[in-house]
Formats: sequence, structure tokens, C-alpha cells
Amino acid sequence: ALIPLLTWGQQMKAQHEKAMKYQALGHGAYDEIVEEEFLKTVTASERCIVHFYHRHFERCKIFDMHLGKCARRFLGTRFVKLDAEKAPFFVEKLKIKTLPCIVVFVNGVAVGRQTGFEGLDGGDEFTSAQLAWHFKEAGGLEEDFGPEDEF
Repeated sequence: ALIPLLTWGQQMKAQHEKAMKYQALGHGAYDEIVEEEFLKTVTASERCIVHFYHRHFERCKIFDMHLGKCARRFLGTRFVKLDAEKAPFFVEKLKIKTLPCIVVFVNGVAVGRQTGFEGLDGGDEFTSAQLAWHFKEAGGLEEDFGPEDEF
């Protein structure tokens, strides 16, 4: 009877250590980074989602609201934003032509992207879960959820 408890205790310890690691990497928050922090940020976390934005674009602000919710909900992924005007090297390198653009990184490699509101139902009225579902399909989220979930 002690073995399952030990296993449960080890699982709890492993979960706690993972949570502490994620917290130390900035998971759970939606932060702005600068171009010099980009490589370090996308390679430090296994999963990272980067919003390339323009400060005057209304649709970028809509993504900000949803990404803030996603950052709090999906602790296994690092969520950041980067001002595209101040990051010309990576905008060029990643061939970003349209803003807003969200790029999903897994182990430092770009594995998916969300360009504008393409493929999101309801125009400007899409849900955070719909957006997150695109990230999940690209392998950018660790946690399970449904595309109809509210968060």
C-alpha cells in the first residue's frame, strides 16, 4: 500500500518542480520582450508563442486580450509579444508579411503560425479557446482542453 503513495508523492514533487521551472521562465504571464531577448526566450522554454504586433493595430490589441487569458490558462507554454517594428531581423527571418502574426515555437523551432484572424470563426468575436485550439494543433500547448471551453 505504500508504493502507490510514494509514486503519488513523487508525482506531486515532479509537478511542483515543473511548475517552479515554468514560473522561473516566466510562464503564466504575457510579457513584452525586445529583439535581443527573442532567441533566449524561444529556446529556454519547450513551448513558446510569440505575438509579432504593431502598436497601432486594433487587431493586435484583440490578440493581446486573448493571449493574456491563454498565458494564465496554459502554464506549460511561454507567451510573449514583440513589437514587429523594433524586431526587423526576426520579422525578415521568419518571413512575417502580415500583422498581427503569432508564431508557435517548439524547442526553438517555428512549427505553426496564426496570421491575422485567418481561420478564426466570428471575425473579431472569436473566442480564446478557438485561438488556443490553433496553437494546440501546432503542438504549442501541453494541456488538454476543448475548442468550446471558456477561459
